[in-house]
Amino acid sequence: MIILYRFLHCSYCDYVQEFMDEHAIIYEVVLVLKDKKPQEVLSTGGTVPVIKDNGKLISDSSKIIAYLRSNHLAKPA
Repeated sequence: MIILYRFLHCSYCDYVQEFMDEHAIIYEVVLVLKDKKPQEVLSTGGTVPVIKDNGKLISDSSKIIAYLRSNHLAKPA
């Protein structure tokens, strides 16, 4: 399952979460506090959004969307 690390108020995080909702991608949300960031966020530069998918960490909303399109959307026949 994908884990989305995000701040409560973050338009880039909203964009990623809305994309996953629109495409019925199953995920779990971890709300990140600005003064208490988990290692997954710190190890990718300290900014959100970050997703963790099967141990792989991806940061930056545009890179996350590209990754999700390539790896989690059905390919047209």
